[in-house]
Amino acid sequence: MNKIQVCRAVPADAPALHSLVAGLSPQTAFLRFFAGVGTPTSRFVAALLRRDDTHGAWVCAAGDDLLGHATWGQDGDAAELGVVVADPWQGLGIGRALLVATLGEITDRGLTDVRLHVHADNVRLARRLSRGAATAVLADGVVTVTRPVTDLLPTPSPYPFPLIMQTPYPSPLIMQKWGSWAVPTTA
Repeated sequence: MNKIQVCRAVPADAPALHSLVAGLSPQTAFLRFFAGVGTPTSRFVAALLRRDDTHGAWVCAAGDDLLGHATWGQDGDAAELGVVVADPWQGLGIGRALLVATLGEITDRGLTDVRLHVHADNVRLARRLSRGAATAVLADGVVTVTRPVTDLLPTPSPYPFPLIMQTPYPSPLIMQKWGSWAVPTTA
């Protein structure tokens, strides 16, 4: 049985990321990229996998299949962040797991704020991220939310459970659907 695993994206993830993006529903692709994507170009996929001093990318995989992807890029003193999860896997905690891994890397880079651009049609996410935000601005159908990284990190558990129990909070639905969950890895 394959484990669901969150790890840093690498160039070898390109074919699987291509499949993930190409397989998104038009609605999911639009809410993530603000445009129809269709079949992504190799240049587009390479941009989503960019890793350097000012950019990072993470994937959530089950075997050879990608279930989700997160990317960030430094924008001044903040990190601009984007997350997408394959349609059948939405609502199971994968986006949160990718977010937590990405926020850890952003924090390691010394950035203290996160900026997210959420389409106004994505009402549930826009409301959730805007609650308590330092700034939330609606312009041209996009809600731009700026928050301290620490606002989005999970609260540490007072119990001495292993990391796998604290983060990324394995969802009972994931356990039921797939059977296991692995902690984020740095490899």
